[in-house]
Amino acid sequence: MRNSFKELEELEMQDVSMDTAKIKNGANSDIGIMRYVTSVVEMYFPKILDLFISLAGGSSDSTDNMRKQNKYPDLN
Repeated sequence: MRNSFKELEELEMQDVSMDTAKIKNGANSDIGIMRYVTSVVEMYFPKILDLFISLAGGSSDSTDNMRKQNKYPDLN
């Protein structure tokens, strides 16, 4: 007795041949893009938060420290 599902699986495996180098290059490029986006977010996210806090009328620790230093420079 023949198992048609096994034959179908073998036919599908013959038709689908994936190039491992192509898959590896695609994965590496995706990782590179994620690394770039993460570094940009890490660099600019705190400044954007400070901007929104300032626009909302509040003050963050970094802007308070800058104002204190600039207000009385001779007391430092």
